[in-house]
Amino acid sequence: MISENTPLEVVDHVQDAFLRYYETQYWIKPQHLMDERRNLLLKNNALFSEPVVELINPYPATEDAAAVCGSIGLSEEFANRLTDIVFGADFKLRPHQADALLTTFNSGAVGKRNVIVTTGTGSGKTESFLIPLIARFMQERECTPISGSLLQWWKTRHHSKDRWSGIRSNIRGAKPALRSLILYPTNALVEDQISRFRMAAMRASKHYELPLFFFGRYTGETVGGTWSPAELGNLNATRARQINDVASDLEEQFDIGEQFSGSERGAELFAVPMSGEMVTRWDMLESAPDVLISNTSMLNIMLLRENERSLFEQTKVWLEESPENQFTLIVDELHAYRGTSGAEVA
Repeated sequence: MISENTPLEVVDHVQDAFLRYYETQYWIKPQHLMDERRNLLLKNNALFSEPVVELINPYPATEDAAAVCGSIGLSEEFANRLTDIVFGADFKLRPHQADALLTTFNSGAVGKRNVIVTTGTGSGKTESFLIPLIARFMQERECTPISGSLLQWWKTRHHSKDRWSGIRSNIRGAKPALRSLILYPTNALVEDQISRFRMAAMRASKHYELPLFFFGRYTGETVGGTWSPAELGNLNATRARQINDVASDLEEQFDIGEQFSGSERGAELFAVPMSGEMVTRWDMLESAPDVLISNTSMLNIMLLRENERSLFEQTKVWLEESPENQFTLIVDELHAYRGTSGAEVA
């Protein structure tokens, strides 16, 4: 297995595999020409540069989660549930993760709640915002239980004069709102983060009958276009057909995903609507997800057009409901926003 080799052995393996592909795909019968071409390609690193190996300092997990949670008034049972949802096990926290949790829950006179994490690769920066975020969802669920059931609307075929309802339309309790907005510079990073939330949502389903939180990816790739069936009232034939086309595609995807239900590997690849993932813009516009994962370009569009107004109106209502309701803005790769583009993002 490559993973058992040293870094330099891995480099050699990859380079040999690339050369074999090149010589197979562009095979020449005379062997001396093959040899000559190989020598030319290897000369002066024409095909690949010298490997650069970066040593990563260890980031030891030294902080007991129960003790950290206890210092902000959260029980040991709460801490165990929190680490299980975030890590899938009873892990200790790294110092910067513990600091992030303590700072975001700080209620002292100074009231400093903002965190910038600048640790290195593999240090658990994602968990530095995920831990406080999940803790807030857990705390809110204790104070405001929800009831009802998820509506699997994609299993219903709609007709003219029908009314459309989204996945959360039968849920009662906490008001829908954007409790957190997570911004990434690229869609590739958005996709990576979605898989992390899928795994956390699946783990949370062991502890809660209904999803602990709802989340969704809102990018140019998200299904739903620039109209909302919830705002149409009775559907016409064209809209009913469009909804049914989307429903058929989703049902097929979800049926495949259910074969991997309970598998974290499956959660990386397939949506988990019954654990709280909102897959279409229609669902999110009707009932804003607790976590909206997007990018700055999409946010700019959302702020300028009428179609997404409901997301911000629902959030406004929720924020005005109680001073305890906190909105969390998370900006990934903050150091990348520099110069003119950085000013535009700001």
